[in-house]
Amino acid sequence: MFCTNASRSVSGPRLLHLMRRCHPVRTRLRSWRAARLLGLGPHCRRGGVACRGRARRTRVKFRKIDEKLSMRRPLVEDERLRPLEDDLDFDVEWSELLIEGADWTGAHGDGSLESSAVRNSDLSGAVLSPFEVVDVVVDHSVLSNARWEEATARRVEITESQLVGWQAQFSLVQDLYVADSRADFAGISIGTAKGPVVFERCRFTNATFLGDFSKAVFIECSFPGADFSRVSNAKGCDFRRAELGGITGLMSLKGALITADQAVEIAGELAVAAGFKLA
Repeated sequence: MFCTNASRSVSGPRLLHLMRRCHPVRTRLRSWRAARLLGLGPHCRRGGVACRGRARRTRVKFRKIDEKLSMRRPLVEDERLRPLEDDLDFDVEWSELLIEGADWTGAHGDGSLESSAVRNSDLSGAVLSPFEVVDVVVDHSVLSNARWEEATARRVEITESQLVGWQAQFSLVQDLYVADSRADFAGISIGTAKGPVVFERCRFTNATFLGDFSKAVFIECSFPGADFSRVSNAKGCDFRRAELGGITGLMSLKGALITADQAVEIAGELAVAAGFKLA
């Protein structure tokens, strides 16, 4: 019940203020509901403070990888995106942008990009360090010879893009999806993987992999000449739908998942990696 000084007819904001004075603890839990009823906009549960981001995250979408694995997709709403009018710079904090047809060849920058789309853009040779990308889709773009250093990636999709020579040093990765891209001579390093890292229909000729690939899944990928010798954690890494021929550094992939047929196919390479001499 409301206390006596709140029994009079009052407006929405005044009513919430009186509610908090009378019942400060319970009102924190209820104010977000009350605010919606009073037409005061979206509220989160933390003290009734307006929190548009939390409200949007209830509409999370998932990409189904197989019967056992799904991953969160980027939260990008096309109708909310506005065209980017600035060039890449340092200490940027960009959100809800459409970056289309941009030419950032050889540019340098740092900061963050959130809830945005990058399409048909040229980022070849661009250096982003440090950089945080959250809820971002990259499509039909060129990242060849680009460098992402001290990068954090959460809910990021890169599709049908050129990744030749791309040097990606991720401090943290969660829900990263890369598909239909060529990543020859790329270097991909992961400090910590907290969620799925999925590569589908990608080619990694002479690419280098480093760090934590325990959450990685490779689907219809090939690795001629690729080097996995500096992978620190491969337990759970799923190669069962990939072509393993030509991989070096097989002994660093202890705990990775392969099929019996794959084991037969790479038996010779495994024997050589283990130090046996074939005679």
